Amino acid sequence: MDHRERSTRHWRLDVYQDNSEKVFEIPFSALDHSLNHLRPDYRAAVVQVAQSIRSLRDVYYDATLTKRESDSLVARSRGKPYLVAYRGRKVMRDDS
Repeated sequence: MDHRERSTRHWRLDVYQDNSEKVFEIPFSALDHSLNHLRPDYRAAVVQVAQSIRSLRDVYYDATLTKRESDSLVARSRGKPYLVAYRGRKVMRDDS
């Protein structure tokens, strides 16, 4: 994030215990020292926008995964080649 605050402000570090349970999260916007010159209400607004961007990107990512899975299921049902994994992660859920 150092010297890239504006482009990474919406990032978040999620901390998990035993690879399953999320213990806590650290939004980068909360640690962004480049916002220290702002009034508290302005800083809060910037943090809120960063969280909104993060949420939007999460939804977009989930929708992309759903589309890949759907495309793979349709192709498989038609006996066509289909995507099994993308970037090392299975495309289809185990229950399918």
